[in-house]
Amino acid sequence: MDSTLPSAVSQPVVAQLTRAAIFLVVTINSGPKHEATVRALCADLSTLVRAVGSRDLDGRLSCVMAFGSNAWDRLFGASRPKDLHPFREIQGLHHAVSTPGDILFHIRAPRMDLC
Repeated sequence: MDSTLPSAVSQPVVAQLTRAAIFLVVTINSGPKHEATVRALCADLSTLVRAVGSRDLDGRLSCVMAFGSNAWDRLFGASRPKDLHPFREIQGLHHAVSTPGDILFHIRAPRMDLC
């Protein structure tokens, strides 16, 4: 494992459902400077969520950060998880669209103002 990468921080993927949520899809500008900024955000995300969430201790603010397979390659190199692949649209009882973005943020809280 590359010692320059921060250690993994568990994300609240299965956190309790909330009344408010935002799905934010972003695209990373090309270039080493932008990629370094995203890697730094990976290390700081839990701190940012705690800082915002501390304003309402009952707010249960959570944020999950997910990467597209192409972004993973650009940001983290050859250590791609075995089953990571470009997301394919899912249609059925629920509909999950495929987007061209690089990162998905799923932000949840009981109130939209916390999101």
